[in-house]
This record gives sequence, C-alpha cells and structure tokens, in this order.
Amino acid sequence: MVPDLVLLNGTPFSYHSVSLRYDNIPLEGFLGFDWEEGRERAIVYAGKRSGVPIGRTAGKVVYAPMNLKLLESSANTFLDYLTLKGLGSWTTAEFTLTLSRVERDAPPIVTIFGRCTADKKKNSYAEGVEASAVDFTLSTLSIVENGRTAASLIRSIG
Repeated sequence: MVPDLVLLNGTPFSYHSVSLRYDNIPLEGFLGFDWEEGRERAIVYAGKRSGVPIGRTAGKVVYAPMNLKLLESSANTFLDYLTLKGLGSWTTAEFTLTLSRVERDAPPIVTIFGRCTADKKKNSYAEGVEASAVDFTLSTLSIVENGRTAASLIRSIG
C-alpha cells in the first residue's frame, strides 16, 4: 500500500511528487524523511580592551543524523540490499540516497546524500496506513542540493 502523503522535514508532500532512491534503486513505501545540515563556527576574540570580536572561525560542516521511516515491507527489501552490500552487516554498507521532489510551478529539487550508512532501526506498530513501520537513523558524509553544498569547495581566493 502506497501512502498519499510523505513528510519531508515535517512538511507534507504528495507521494507522487517525491522520489527517493538508494544507489539509484527506487525506494517505494517511504513515509517520511528528515535531515539537517549546517556549519558550526566559533567567535574569535583578540586581546583588545574593548572585547569586540574580530571574526569567526571557518568552522566545520555538520550533518545531523537523518531519519527515514519506511513501511515494513519496504524496510525488509532495503535491509536485504544493505546486508548483501555490507557483506552480512546492514550497518556497514555505504550507499547514496537521492531525493527528488517536484511541486507545481517550481523547478525540481534534487538532493544527493553521499556515503550514507544505516546506523539504527526501530520497529513500530500502530493502526492505519503506518500499521507496521520501521524508523531508520542514517548518517551521511555529504549533502548536495541542486549543486549547492554547505561544505567549502575552495578554501581561499587568490
């Protein structure tokens, strides 16, 4: 059974306007996907009497753990693939996730999550569409959305 809506970072999207693939294999039956990225920086102070900051560090790019919710049948297919790729362990396999979404009167948005791993899973049972679902915690080493990334590709100019 395919849900009518999926949640992306808590926002409902039509199931038919969203596509999620792992290693270019379509992932059917996903119910939700959350991710977050950013850069952690520190303020730099000098030994001036005024105590005014003189700048900030370049910082480091941080990708928060991602959450993927799948129907149990889809989760089993996903786990089988990861177990084979990880030579017996679904937690060691690295894969690429590609999320595409299209909304009316807007260009498509394609987000690529590189070098992902599935770190945890939790089964949940309830009534309704999400009768039996599996929540995965994933980690990634890169996120590129329509060619844009939080990571610096060039560290200095000149």
